[in-house]
Amino acid sequence: MKLPFVRALRSSFPNAHIVWCAGKHKSAFAKELKTIVAGLIDAVIEATETLIN
Repeated sequence: MKLPFVRALRSSFPNAHIVWCAGKHKSAFAKELKTIVAGLIDAVIEATETLIN
């Protein structure tokens, strides 16, 4: 579900700097799926809960 969303987002905003915020946990977009989302996501922020507290 997330990958089609990211593709649609990039398609709608081709020149945008897209950052994926993973929330409390790690994101597969940062490691396992990094090559798949290359060109779709510009940066991934993991474990953002520590940034909020």
